Parts: sequence; C-alpha cells; structure tokens
Amino acid sequence: MQQRSLDRQELAISMMYLKSISHPMQPISRQPSPHYPITAQKTTLDTHMNIATALLQGIKNRGLDTLFQMEESITKQTRQALLELLKDSSKDPTNKLRLMLVYYLSNQDVSKDELLEYERLLKESGLEKFGTWEYVKKIREISRMTNSMALALASVAAPPASTGTGGELFRGFSSISNRVSLSGQS
Repeated sequence: MQQRSLDRQELAISMMYLKSISHPMQPISRQPSPHYPITAQKTTLDTHMNIATALLQGIKNRGLDTLFQMEESITKQTRQALLELLKDSSKDPTNKLRLMLVYYLSNQDVSKDELLEYERLLKESGLEKFGTWEYVKKIREISRMTNSMALALASVAAPPASTGTGGELFRGFSSISNRVSLSGQS
C-alpha cells in the first residue's frame, strides 16, 4: 500500500513538472520577487531625481539664481545694474517684470523718468502684458495720495490751542476727517 501511495505522489509531481515545462515562465511570474520593494523604491527615487535635475537645469537656464540674489538685496541695487539686467536678452521677460515689481515696491524714491525707462526696456525685452505693472503703479499712487492726505489732515487736526472759536471749527473738521480716514482704512 505504501508503494501505491508513492506512485501517486510521484505521478502528481511529474504532472506538475510537465505543466511547468509547458509554460516555463508561469511558475516564476507567480512568485513574488523578494526585491520588489527595493525596485519600486529605486523607480520612485529615479523619478524624483529626474524631476530635481530638470528643475535645476531650468533654474540655471533661466538665471533664476542671479535674479533671486538681486531680489534679496534689491534696495542695494544700482540703477545701472537694473538697466543691464533689463537689457540682457537671455533673461525671461516675466522674470524681469517680477524683479522690477519687487524693486518698485521696495524703493520709495523711483522717479517718473526712471519708471518710463524701465517700462520701455521691459517692452523691448518682449513683455506683452503690462496689467500687473499698471495695477501696482495705480495702487502705489493711491497709497501715496492716501499717505499725503493723512499727513495733511494730521497737521490740520492739531491747531494751536489759543485760536478760540476757530479752534472749535478745526476740531470739527478733524473729527470728520478722522472718521473718513478710519473708514477708508477698513
């Protein structure tokens, strides 16, 4: 009886062997690879390295590192350095606009002649959309007007104490102007 059971086992093993020979890749593909997690991690790492390399290449090609350094020390930049950058044809017009916006918002003493020259150079560099530039200029003008009005109102709001009835008149105006300026700030 034991001989018969061995024969059946041998027959079963032989059948499995014959099946595996008929499809040689099937048993291998069914077994999970012990290196699969490492392979997946390597693929993910390779993808991230390719993205990082492409980003670094883009930063170098566009000269963003130079622009960033200039932005960090924008208040110390000379007019000549800005003009040279605006004339540099290798720089992207959008990046030039961003740098000029940072300069304009950081520097309080930009003359109208300088602004016109910067605008001309931006146009020559190929910048087509000036909506952002115009918006920032308009906001800056409004801000300057508001500040100058606040200074003027502050000087009117503090009249000398010995003015008599005229002082009461100015106090009424200052009260109204304070309400207007406070409602304009919110």
